[in-house]
Amino acid sequence: MNYFKSIKKIAAIAAIILCLPWSVGAVNDVQISDLVNFELQTADTAVLVTITADGGGQATNFFVESNYIDITLDNASNVTFRTNNTSRFFKVTKVSGSDDYTIDPSCPTNVVTMTGTGAQVILRLQVKMTDSCIVTPPVTPPVVTSGGGGGGGGFIPQVVVSGQIKINNGATETSVSNVILNISATNATQMAISNDPSFTATNWETLATSKPWTLLPGLGNRTVYAKFRNGNGVQSSIVSAVIAVKNALVIEPVEQESCSVDCSKLTYDLYIINPDGSERHMDQVRWAKKTTLPDGTLIVSFEDKGLDNNYSDVIVQLNTKNCSNITVSVLPSTARWSHQIKLKIFYQGVLKDDTVIWADSHLAQANPAVINMNDNGKICAAQEPVKIEIPMPVEPAVCSVDCSQLIYDLYIINPDGSERHMDQARWAKKTNLPDGSLVVNFEDKGLDNNYSDVIVQINTKNCSKITASAFPSSARWHHQIKLKVYARNILKDNITLWSDSSLAPISPITFNLNDNQNFCTGDAAVTVIEPVLPMPVETASSTVIKSECRSNTVFTRFLNIGSNDLDVLPLQKLLQCWGYIPASTVLTGHFGPATAAGVRKFQTISGIEALGYVGPATRAALNKYFMLQ
Repeated sequence: MNYFKSIKKIAAIAAIILCLPWSVGAVNDVQISDLVNFELQTADTAVLVTITADGGGQATNFFVESNYIDITLDNASNVTFRTNNTSRFFKVTKVSGSDDYTIDPSCPTNVVTMTGTGAQVILRLQVKMTDSCIVTPPVTPPVVTSGGGGGGGGFIPQVVVSGQIKINNGATETSVSNVILNISATNATQMAISNDPSFTATNWETLATSKPWTLLPGLGNRTVYAKFRNGNGVQSSIVSAVIAVKNALVIEPVEQESCSVDCSKLTYDLYIINPDGSERHMDQVRWAKKTTLPDGTLIVSFEDKGLDNNYSDVIVQLNTKNCSNITVSVLPSTARWSHQIKLKIFYQGVLKDDTVIWADSHLAQANPAVINMNDNGKICAAQEPVKIEIPMPVEPAVCSVDCSQLIYDLYIINPDGSERHMDQARWAKKTNLPDGSLVVNFEDKGLDNNYSDVIVQINTKNCSKITASAFPSSARWHHQIKLKVYARNILKDNITLWSDSSLAPISPITFNLNDNQNFCTGDAAVTVIEPVLPMPVETASSTVIKSECRSNTVFTRFLNIGSNDLDVLPLQKLLQCWGYIPASTVLTGHFGPATAAGVRKFQTISGIEALGYVGPATRAALNKYFMLQ
């Protein structure tokens, strides 16, 4: 038999508990106050639902049937009822009585307010599963405290949800529109943040203590709005924070680290966490039933407490066939408990992430999730590292660099062009490790001063094998990471280690300064080993090298296809004079295929391997021969 399990009515003076199987007669003019609870064993779901009356009103009669309760309200009464379960709603109809009574809202919801100014009215209150509409829960009512006129057992006071936000830790102004929100809340599990006070197109998200945020464009005061709610849908009032934007520089939002994940190497564990902390995993036969659909979708039906064993407490639909578009949704279920729904992700059997999909299973039904593993930095880090190779000349090195004469300056360049150098105490912290490595922690904007925006470890102990790597960091900006190298205080090279700091953690590099041509010319602080090179031989019968072709240029630079150096045009004139570049070719000062072909001809006649670019051996041959008088 379906019936209301009980009706508990607690008045301000005394408590009356009525156990009613089917119906009840008049309850003589009792005030419906904040201390009134009803417990309904609903006929359609066999689920116990607690209803709390929040407002005041006079009722002369309660009439109970198997699936509803009729309440006769006196004239001018105003009363609000709410359920403790957001997956149930009220359906209220007017049975008879005054036309002056109104029901708000008209859409079925878990909160119903009944108001009237005329004669008595009979209103019928039903409890149903949520299947027809979803409404935003109302603002939290005032805190209700027990006490007063005795009795009072069985009522649970309404929880107040509150919160606040700050912008950049309470700063009054900023020069950029990208800021950090500092968030705190009480009795809340979710938050909604917006630049719009009406929260248009704003979604609820899991509560966090901070959040990167982009203000509305332009200068002047900018306001950010926030509201909070708990697992039962009770909301806070709207709070806000204001900051003045001066000389705003709009910075493009930083894209998440992206990669191409091998879906075949991923495995998953979908599970729920009960309010008491116990877990129910998809592969635990005692607690979950799995069904695979023809399209590859997996339906997992969870049992939370094991009382009824109907495996309908939480039902999740999961499709991981394409790991760049994993879809997760929750089907209607019967559980009274609110559960967390989580997904563990394994790469080649190693746990890489444990993602909270929904913090409250009751809110999940209206919020399906889509997950792209290519945007998951933890999974990207598990892929094979992409090594950045610094292109080196294939010509054998001709320098032996004295490492003791070198000094270094590691630094970063911000997107706005400002630089942060390792020896600037305001912008960098240095730590020396026992193996000789140096760890440099950079601060980019100086907003939080936590020196964790870019973190680089470099070892220059052996300049023939310098190693550099970067750690994951909290910066939203993308930075260049560079290294200046000095020999006897003369800047010899300015090396770009990474053009984008977001890619650096997965791309450690190693390079050899002995292969760096900048250390083999001029007054470098290195020991230059001059190669023994054959001199070009001029003979009376030779038409390959004409002795009248001379140049006043001393060649000092590495030249290759694509070079536009000042040395290129003198080189082209010499090669054309010798006939290694056709006389009809227009000389432009750009090192192209014709110049490379001419260089190979000169290298061949000079006894140098014909590689087509000007390296140390070729430069030596050019200079030593053509500067002879």
